Amino acid sequence: MRLLIPLALFMIAPATAQTPPKPAPAKTIATRPAAGPLAVPAVFTAERTAVLKAGADGRVISVGVAEGAQVKAGTIILKLDDREQRARVSLAAQAAGSSAEARSASVRAQEANARLSSVKAAAAKGAATDWEVRQATAAAAQAQADLRMAQDRQSIEGKRLGLEQTVLDSYIVRAPFNGRVTRLSARTGSTVRKSDSVATVVDIGTLRAEAYVPVRAYRQLKVGARYPVRFGAPFDVVRDAVLTYVDPVIEAGMVRAVLTIDNRSNPIPSGLEARVIVAPR
Repeated sequence: MRLLIPLALFMIAPATAQTPPKPAPAKTIATRPAAGPLAVPAVFTAERTAVLKAGADGRVISVGVAEGAQVKAGTIILKLDDREQRARVSLAAQAAGSSAEARSASVRAQEANARLSSVKAAAAKGAATDWEVRQATAAAAQAQADLRMAQDRQSIEGKRLGLEQTVLDSYIVRAPFNGRVTRLSARTGSTVRKSDSVATVVDIGTLRAEAYVPVRAYRQLKVGARYPVRFGAPFDVVRDAVLTYVDPVIEAGMVRAVLTIDNRSNPIPSGLEARVIVAPR
């Protein structure tokens, strides 16, 4: 039995083997990627766009341009049948140019004034009565009134001629500025009304956009400064835009900023969405 006890003690004794120490963790430095400048979306469209309408109801007798054509200010887009209006202009011109009535009234006024002078001279010598003087005075006044009426009618006819000429001019639709015809809905022989849109002219030489910038970037908005504008595929270009206006009213934490781009060289289409980098150059 003495030999068994030490053996039992040996069997229940804990293991005393040593384990190698764990290596110390390597030191790490926390880094934060630098935040880039604020970018806000904006859609740049042509600053000048004109939807042209006919100035009168009528039938299209000619179309002077094709859709997509480059036009200059004053170029005739289309003409309406204006024969009836031309006749009105001719009659108005004849009435305005006729001075016979005014000349006749002027002669009568001169004669009435001469008779009045003669009667007054006779009355001074006792050869004419007061009644004759009153009659001559009334006749001279009436002749002068007739002359003024004739002159007024001639003036009115002149103004009516100008009005009829203005109406005649409305039978021709012209380009209001240099640009490109992007829509042309009227065709030769078709009938149009005043409310109908017959063509659209667009000048993409300057693009304009309204960008809404968070108020936290308000101090970055400087009127007259240039801001990079990045257009995506398929153009993938960066252009400079000039800040032309900053709205003094803040709504919902946003500031409205108006920007323009000079688009005359290497033009890009109107209506593209871009990202405006809110960091002046």
